[in-house]
Amino acid sequence: MSGDLPIDIVWLKDFLPISNFLNITETREKFLSYLIFDELYEQHSGIYTCYASNAAATTNYSAPLLVKGMFHKWCGIAVSQSVAKVIFLTAYT
Repeated sequence: MSGDLPIDIVWLKDFLPISNFLNITETREKFLSYLIFDELYEQHSGIYTCYASNAAATTNYSAPLLVKGMFHKWCGIAVSQSVAKVIFLTAYT
């Protein structure tokens, strides 16, 4: 999508608003939004959709996430020793 700010970005899981119960953090920068999972469990599996819109247009992109088992910061991927983060979907506008 191209155009001017402001750009409204909305994330959905399985075509519904993402539940706070899932403990997913959205981080935004000017033309960027991404989801951060501190830990991953099977209930995080689903179809994640990002909608981006401004005065000129609306667009969306969906991607599936399948989690088998669970992810903990001590199992592998970590940004730092104290914080485990998995960056899953990134929306560039």
